[in-house]
Amino acid sequence: MKIDLGKYDHLMLDMNGTFLFEFDRFDESQNFGETYVKTGYTSLSESEAQKFVRQAYDHLAVRYIDEAYYHRFPSVQEAIKDTADVELPEEIVEELTDTFALHELGVLPETHKRSLDQLADKYPLSVLSNLWAPKKRWLDNMPSWEINQHFEAMHFSSDGVEMKPHPAFFNRALADLQLSPKQVLYVGDSYRCDVMGALGAKVDVVWLAGNKAPVEHLEGHLATCVDLPDFVSRIV
Repeated sequence: MKIDLGKYDHLMLDMNGTFLFEFDRFDESQNFGETYVKTGYTSLSESEAQKFVRQAYDHLAVRYIDEAYYHRFPSVQEAIKDTADVELPEEIVEELTDTFALHELGVLPETHKRSLDQLADKYPLSVLSNLWAPKKRWLDNMPSWEINQHFEAMHFSSDGVEMKPHPAFFNRALADLQLSPKQVLYVGDSYRCDVMGALGAKVDVVWLAGNKAPVEHLEGHLATCVDLPDFVSRIV
C-alpha cells in the first residue's frame, strides 16, 4: 500500500524505536557504576552509583505506564533525590543524571540515517519524543550522527512535565511550530505512546509496528509500516 502525504505540511517523528535503537539499557545486567566511573566521575564509588541509578530507574519505570503520571512525569533528578537514602549534593545528582542519560541514549543505524536523509530532502521534519533524562546527551550526538540539520525543532518530554500519550505534549509542539493538527503527520513505533497520543491530539499517525498485528479502521491512523525505511519506500 502506497502512502500519500500530499495533504500534510510537516512530518513529526518519534525518536527511540523509530530511528534510534539499542536505547534504554536498564536491565539487571547493566553496570551503572562502571559507566559512572568511565565517564570520569569520582564523587561516588561504583556500588553507590549503581544503587542510586537503579533506584531512580525502578521508581520511574512503574510511573511511565501509569496514566496518572502522563501529565506530570517526574524528572530523573527528582527520582534520584526521592529514592536516595541520603541527601545528595546537586553536583552528584547531576553526575548520576548524566550516567542515567548514557544508558537511555540509543544509536542510529545507517539504514535509518539514509531514511532520515531522504525524508529531509522532501519534507519539513521535527522530533517529538519521550525522554526521561535531560536532552543534552542527544543534542551532543546529533552532529556526529549528521542529522541535526534535518529538524526544524526537537521536542522532548523532559523539557516539560507532560509525556506521550498525553495530548498536551503534542499541543505544545504544535503551538511552537505554529501548525494545526491537520497539517501534521506523526510517525512512531509505540501504539500506546505514539498512535494513541497522536490521535488524542487529533494528529494523523503512521504506526511503525514491526511484526505486530496491524490496526484496522482506526480514524486518523493513516497506515501501518514495518519500520522507517519501509515507510519511506511507500511514500508517493
